[in-house]
Amino acid sequence: MNFMLAAGVVFALGDYLGLTCPTYASCWLAGFLLGTVSSIACFFLEKTNKKFLYSCFLTILMAGALLGAKANEPLPSFWLKLRQQPGWLSGEIVPGSVHLGSRQGWSFLLKEKRTGKCLKIAVRNWPREKTVPEYGSVQAFCQISSLESFANPGVPDREFYGKVQNIWGKGAVEAVDLNILPTERPWEHYVLSVHKRIKTLLTQTMSKADGAVLKGMVLGGTEDITADTLENFSTVGITHLLAVSGTHVAVLTSAMLKVLSLLGTNVYYANFCTALILLAYGLLCGFKPSVWRAVLMAWFYLGGNVGGNKGDKGAIIGAALLVLLMFKPWWLFAIGFQLSFLATAGLIFLLPKVQEELKKYLPPWLATGIAIPVAAQLPMLPLLFYYFHRLSLVSLLANILVVPLLSFVLVLTMFGLGISFLWTFAGKLFLIGAAQLLGLAVGLIEILAKLPLAALNIGPWPLGFIVAFYILF
Repeated sequence: MNFMLAAGVVFALGDYLGLTCPTYASCWLAGFLLGTVSSIACFFLEKTNKKFLYSCFLTILMAGALLGAKANEPLPSFWLKLRQQPGWLSGEIVPGSVHLGSRQGWSFLLKEKRTGKCLKIAVRNWPREKTVPEYGSVQAFCQISSLESFANPGVPDREFYGKVQNIWGKGAVEAVDLNILPTERPWEHYVLSVHKRIKTLLTQTMSKADGAVLKGMVLGGTEDITADTLENFSTVGITHLLAVSGTHVAVLTSAMLKVLSLLGTNVYYANFCTALILLAYGLLCGFKPSVWRAVLMAWFYLGGNVGGNKGDKGAIIGAALLVLLMFKPWWLFAIGFQLSFLATAGLIFLLPKVQEELKKYLPPWLATGIAIPVAAQLPMLPLLFYYFHRLSLVSLLANILVVPLLSFVLVLTMFGLGISFLWTFAGKLFLIGAAQLLGLAVGLIEILAKLPLAALNIGPWPLGFIVAFYILF
């Protein structure tokens, strides 16, 4: 294990300690200072690197714990008072968080001014003639409460996972007690405008069902996809294609580099343009944990291309893990974050070995087609059981038959959307072609999902089983 990969893992462990034991913040600070002093002393006094490395890892561990404890620090006193009686809160509407309800109601996320933490605010009795704002500065007179939920077995703790999304409570406010002050249009609003235009293009070009699936594949989200389609994707084990992740970023990166290479662009500009496209794509998708992970790793890869050095893949995943948790400690508990890193680790460390073994018995193309899903899903199995309680028995077949077709559909869709901003008619032709191929893919998925024993429902896994799996693995 190289230093950067080890550093990322150690920092994640420290982050876990800090988030779960925030009351020991003074201990984490003392450990951080001790590790720093020890690292400096070992660097100048020791002739060997072993003690220096141990000191560095102690410093990194304590730094992760310190940042984790900071991210989970107790709520300020004025928040606690607002749980007892109503009072004034001020902050900003989080762009893209506004949802219209029924009976003159709507809701939004309020980013509180002093803490930066968010609250889910429900607005009641909003006048029909009054436009619901999409952004602005807010003053609300309300009482807040925690994000409580029923503790049924297998149901995630709503309050805990609210913190992962930076939502620390909820409140309800009457329209007369809500003051919204006009502000300059935030940059996120322009991104949301492009997001809406993409959805409109997909809706106008194809059927509602196909458009919903392609919206999920390109931008993430399953809100408009029918329950039957979602169930079929889940049964065959490829639901990850409906949540933007490494697959999407990898497809976009390789397609962009190939197109720019055919156009004769030099390596520097090709990689620079691809990095900008990835940034724009990440913004459109809302920069969820799995998207950030994929974009960061792609940037590190592209930076290596420019310097003529591909870079160590283990170091790249370690650097991405460390950087993301430095800025978003709570993402350690995000399901997409965990599964994304495990799948990537499997592709980096397991894939070559699995390919080598399968090529002894199978043709190279088939060995590769089987090795990729096996290497990606094997490290994820315990968490898939833990979170979703389901094992797809046709996942391997779906990855061989359907995923390559859906990857091509994804490329056609992205290409068509990009051209649509310059030449709408030509872009729509690509989108129509993508819709036709998507229909074929969805048909194959439906056939696979109806096979006998396509998926098995599994009871919740105890945490001890998960730990034992990884130790044996």
